Amino acid sequence: MAQQGFDISRLTMGQKTLLITGLVFLVTLFFPWESFDVGGLPGFDLPGVNISGWNGIGVLAGILAILLLVWELMLMAGVNLNLNVSEALISAGLAAATVLFGLIRFIIALTRSGYGIAWGAWVGLIVLLAMAYGAWVRFNESKAMGMPPPAPPAA
Repeated sequence: MAQQGFDISRLTMGQKTLLITGLVFLVTLFFPWESFDVGGLPGFDLPGVNISGWNGIGVLAGILAILLLVWELMLMAGVNLNLNVSEALISAGLAAATVLFGLIRFIIALTRSGYGIAWGAWVGLIVLLAMAYGAWVRFNESKAMGMPPPAPPAA
């Protein structure tokens, strides 16, 4: 009888990389990516204001990271969708889109006037670079595996 459920031993290096970086990137979106110091007013000692990565286009990057995680977990669970596209190619595309919009969010944090870039954005950048590597590995896995066989015709 075939084993069902999650089987971590079936994961490729690209899948492991994308699962780990996707999860870590989601966590880093909750960290402060931008900060604005409102102190310095006479008689007031106000704390600074922090803006997380879930601001603006960071929401799209977060949604794409969630989609990537759900997709990889479905593959890990052995769900067969009978697509005419390589599963690894879809994974690489989702990861590449996450990296693209995550980098746009980082650039916005870096260049927004009046705000300073916070440490969470730097952590996010490092994780995005690791995710880009994972997308590249996953893309190469799609070329090595080739196209899946076509689904049998319906009777």
